[in-house]
Formats: sequence, C-alpha cells, structure tokens
Amino acid sequence: MVGVDPGTTAAVAILTLEGEPISIRSGKNFSIQDMVSYISQYGSPCIVAADVNPAPHAVEKLSRSFDCKLYVPPSDLHKEEKNVLTKNYSFTNFHQRDALAAALKALEYYRAKFNNVDARLQEKGLLNHSESVKHLVLKGYSVENAIELLQEATEPEEPEKAEKSVPEPPRELDVSELQKRIQDLTQTVERLTEYKTELELRVKSLETQLTDVQRELRLYDQETRKKVIESKMVKSRESVIKKLRGELHIERERNKILSEENEILKEMQILEYSRKAVPVKVLNHFSKEEIRALDDRLGIKSDDIIYLLDASGGGTSTARELIGKGVRAVITHERMSHLAEEEFTRAKIPVFTEEEVALKALGNFGVVNKDLFESAYTHWKTRTQIQEAKVMEKQLCTIIEEYKEKRIKDESPK
Repeated sequence: MVGVDPGTTAAVAILTLEGEPISIRSGKNFSIQDMVSYISQYGSPCIVAADVNPAPHAVEKLSRSFDCKLYVPPSDLHKEEKNVLTKNYSFTNFHQRDALAAALKALEYYRAKFNNVDARLQEKGLLNHSESVKHLVLKGYSVENAIELLQEATEPEEPEKAEKSVPEPPRELDVSELQKRIQDLTQTVERLTEYKTELELRVKSLETQLTDVQRELRLYDQETRKKVIESKMVKSRESVIKKLRGELHIERERNKILSEENEILKEMQILEYSRKAVPVKVLNHFSKEEIRALDDRLGIKSDDIIYLLDASGGGTSTARELIGKGVRAVITHERMSHLAEEEFTRAKIPVFTEEEVALKALGNFGVVNKDLFESAYTHWKTRTQIQEAKVMEKQLCTIIEEYKEKRIKDESPK
C-alpha cells in the first residue's frame, strides 16, 4: 500500500500489507509521473491513501493510474494523530510523516478485513498466500472466491497414467508470484503508455482546434474580428479582476495574521518593559527550514530565548543552525535528542523545560517569569562552572601525579 502527501514538496511512503516499511521518499517537484515510476519499481499497489478529506486531485489521479483502492480518512488527520500512528517509524521530515500516517491509517481501516482473511487462510493451511488473497479481496472478490481462484492458478495438472508417486523436489521459485509480478509491471507499463497516448491525442486535438480558430478568424471581416477581439479583452479583464480579487483576499488574510502577531508582539514588549516577564519566540518544529522561516518572519536576534514546541527530529546540524543565531537559552516541550543537547551544552547555551521557567505560549510568541528564568539560568551557570572546575581539578591532579612519578623515577638510583 502507498501513502501520499502531495504538494510542492511531496512524499510517498510504500508499506507492506503488514505495515512493514519498504521505502519512503520526498522531494521538491515530485510529479505524478515521477511517483508512478518510483512506486512501479516495487510493484503495483492495492491501496493509495491520503491524509486529508477530500483527497487531493494528485492522489486520486495516482489511484486511477494503478487502478487500485483509494482510501480517504473521515476527516483530516491532525498532527497529534499522525505522531501517534508513526511513533515507531523513522522519517526525515513532516512530509514523509504525513505520507506514512496516511498509509498506516488505511491499514488501520482495513485491519479487521485483513485479519479475517488471515484467519480463513490459517484454517486452510494457505497462510503463505496471504498477500495475494488480500489483493484479490480489495479488487472485489470474496475470500472464498479469491482462494478458489488462487488454488486454480496453482493446482498442478493430473497425470494421464497412474504411476507410483515420486515426491518432487521443492521449487525454489513461486511461479504464480513471478507471473503476478510480471502482470503487475505489464499493467503499469500499459497504463503509462495509455496516459502518454492520451496526452499526445490531447495535444493534437488542441493544435487542431487552434488551427480551426485561426482559419475562422481569417474568414471574418475587420468588424467581426474587432468584436471578437473586444470580447476576448472583456473576458481577459474579467479574468484579471477575478485573479486580483483572489490575491486581495489572500493579502487581507495575511495582513490580518500579521496584525494579530503585531498585537501579540506589542503585548510581549509591554511585559518586557514591565520587567516582570521575558519574551520568548516559538519554534513549532526543530528543523533548519523552520528556523529560517522564523528568522525571516520575526527575526532571531542575539540573546533571544527560543521555545521548541516539537524538539523531535533535530540533530547536531540543526542545533548548530540555532546556535549560530546567538540565542541565550532554549526551552523544550519534549525531550530533544542527546546529540542536539550535547551541542547546546558545548556552546554554553542552557536547555530548560517549560515547567522550570513557568512558560506561557500563544501562537508564535510566549513569555517566561523573569525571576524564575534568571534563577534557573544562574543555577545552570553555577552548576556548569562547578563541573568545569571539577574537570580542571581532575586534570591538574593527573598532571601532579605524573610529575611526582617522574621525579621519583628520576631520583631513584640507577
């Protein structure tokens, strides 16, 4: 089965019907044709799943390309549900997480049906054909019909004469599975060929239409041509007006969001001036892309305090990206990776939990109690200095011991 997260940066997750990951890939300009080619390397899927309702056009088109089931959740999957679904899987970005969550949600939906298939196959001693039967069931066959069809395809021919049966050596290759694999690949090639033919016919049809229109225009007299041009100009202007209205709506929404953020920023500044609270900037995901986006939108200045709402996924290089901005401290909602925390420690940047500093966050901003923060910062600084002093003391003791040993060795009679 395949989970898909379309967009400018798209992702595809390929899983077995048992939920085992086969391959996950994401990238910019990952077109439908690229997805079809990539998926076809692993066979023909029986389910294509989306993580939103309704399913995006690209996901529907991908499902039609493979002539397979399209799974659409009852409603959009929220981030919390995606995190729960994918907690035992590895991925490199939230696009891959969304594609993986879509496939796992589809597996959760069909799990009862798949368990029923496995139970029936277990009774008949045919559990090794589980995946083939499930493919047929998803195509619309009943479990019994699917088993009968599979048995007919694999049933050996009866010998013409009764002879003493000699046990045949076990076959190393499952011919039916190889034939199914060849059939799936052949169908994929045929679908791609049909799609290419459709596009070529569409281009040819458009070229023909263009030629006909040009021929008709040449037949019109000057007055008629003028009316046609004026009509096109009106349509063109209406199209421009519609486009501008859409852009205006987007800009108004963007302006509304910026105004709200500006009001919150003003409140943070008031709190800062009152010297009772310290402002905090919120980073939703611990990734380089999110860090740069926050820097572009609000600016990350030296001595800023950053709150990591989701600290998972970030490693050493991500920590260095934030360290390079000169931040004073980092506050986490969840535990970050050991490597990232060590990188902050080496840079002498403390990492606090939100409970330690009484954090209150709203949208892209938050505040911490100034007294609690300064107390925690002082405590961290003192603890760090003590640890550094212990390390220096240990190093000094080592040097002294080595010196004593050397003196004793030098003074001992030769």
